[in-house]
Amino acid sequence: MSENIQIYIDKLKKYGECSIANAEWNPTFENDLRTQLKAQGIDDIRVYQAIEQPEFKLICLIFHKPSMEIVQEYPFRSNLIKWLPLFSVILIYFFLIGLLALDQEKMLTTAFLIFLPLSIGAVTEYFWTFWQPQALKKTLLQQFYIVLGVIVVGAVFLREGVICLIMAAPIYWLCATLGALAMRALCRKLWKPYKKIYSIALLPLVALLFFPDLTQIRNGVTQKEIIVNAPIQTVFASINNIQNIQPEEIKYSPIFTMGFPKPVSGMTESTPNGLVRQIYWQRGIHFQEKIFQSEAPNKLAWHYIFTDESFPKGSLDDHLKMGGAYFNLLTTDYQLQALSPTQTKMILRIDYRLSTEVNWYADLWTRYVLKEFSDVVLNIYKYRLEHAT
Repeated sequence: MSENIQIYIDKLKKYGECSIANAEWNPTFENDLRTQLKAQGIDDIRVYQAIEQPEFKLICLIFHKPSMEIVQEYPFRSNLIKWLPLFSVILIYFFLIGLLALDQEKMLTTAFLIFLPLSIGAVTEYFWTFWQPQALKKTLLQQFYIVLGVIVVGAVFLREGVICLIMAAPIYWLCATLGALAMRALCRKLWKPYKKIYSIALLPLVALLFFPDLTQIRNGVTQKEIIVNAPIQTVFASINNIQNIQPEEIKYSPIFTMGFPKPVSGMTESTPNGLVRQIYWQRGIHFQEKIFQSEAPNKLAWHYIFTDESFPKGSLDDHLKMGGAYFNLLTTDYQLQALSPTQTKMILRIDYRLSTEVNWYADLWTRYVLKEFSDVVLNIYKYRLEHAT
């Protein structure tokens, strides 16, 4: 057998391929062939089933294009063996890029939120397509699992909060999937397994280090309203003094499942500098709201005063901290309209500022969260006033 194997090896070296009869091909023969090939400096081969000659296996060197039409065959590998090396490299790479972005305060940038998942999706798809063609469903699922793993790594090692990770997950999966689909289409159009293509992974690193700062400032506003069955004077007084908010008064919202804190109390105080609202949320959060317009019983407006002590460590994700580099609450106002002596319309308006390279995406989440929170606060007043004894 050894002599026959050497004959096949010589043909492989000379022509880049050789045919071996199915009757001769078995696991023992394949193992001996691969062993002798490695001894002679050939680390891997591709095994095909020839369509025109179904009684033969066509053995090719790794970058040799088969001379006849074939059906590709692959040795069995468990999912763990196939996934673990690639997944480990991806997580390590994400971890290192994440540390760099965190150090340079570039987490909410095009490089980190778009280029990084795009490159991860493209490289992983190329890795799998290099070994065998994949079904579209498998491509989509693989990107989902990879993004899930990246989120876990972010939570555990980069100490990212759950809120930021949930917000980043959709765009990460979308960009990773787009990168994978683009690579999948390219591989189907022109199959050339050049390993230089792995250099795509350097795209987010180059962007982080050398691309200009594309941060832009965007100001936005949200508005929410509710009808309360209470006199307008009573509603206005309640805005200035609502304490000991109870669990049953707080309407459920998905933002609390994401990890946002719930309100505890809000009270207006008279100070030498004018009227100031003292606001308390869960997890020890405390900040002030300086009232600059009070027109009882129709309008109350303020701007925010945040300090380093307003948000204790761990109370809120750093990237979402009010008054931070990426986001700030500017002004808020209540407008009250008497619909009848016993019914009032409450309108809550919030002005905010975003400062990121991806304001178009950040704004979607900001508007959603602020509208949800506004709805929760308005319903607190409605519940308390309508259930007052």
